[in-house]
Amino acid sequence: MAKQTNVFEPMLSLWIVHLAAKSRSSNTLDCYHRDICDVIVAMKQICSRDPLLVDLCAIGQMEIDRITSYWSSAKTSDTTIVRRYSALKSFARYLSTEHKMNCATLLSAEYPSAIRMFRPPIDSDSAEALTISNEEAGDWIALPQPGSRAPRCSQWTYHGRDC
Repeated sequence: MAKQTNVFEPMLSLWIVHLAAKSRSSNTLDCYHRDICDVIVAMKQICSRDPLLVDLCAIGQMEIDRITSYWSSAKTSDTTIVRRYSALKSFARYLSTEHKMNCATLLSAEYPSAIRMFRPPIDSDSAEALTISNEEAGDWIALPQPGSRAPRCSQWTYHGRDC
């Protein structure tokens, strides 16, 4: 019996080539490929029918919810789940625009979102301690923040390079 190939793979390969032509980095391409493969693995776990025969564009809310539950039970982080879905939606948009595939069910599903935890900005004393710790203080230049007397911590440069 001939080995079945994944029906996702030919289109996934075309998408990766498409992204490479848009000068996406090799790391980005690897991550997108891995994320779509992770979706395929999850589909194999939750599908009642052969996932090799599942039409990607027919994935809907029920499958998204089941995949989310599967990943959550596997202790996958929320940010990883959101990133995987971001790749899936990007892939579906590509299939819709470049190959005229109807991915409306997939694209109209509701996806989980990650709760973002914002870190408080560091104070100027801490910024100064960081900048002096490795190099002499005279090598660092603070760029002025428009409308402010104090530079923002993200606007320190070292020999013309942003830090």
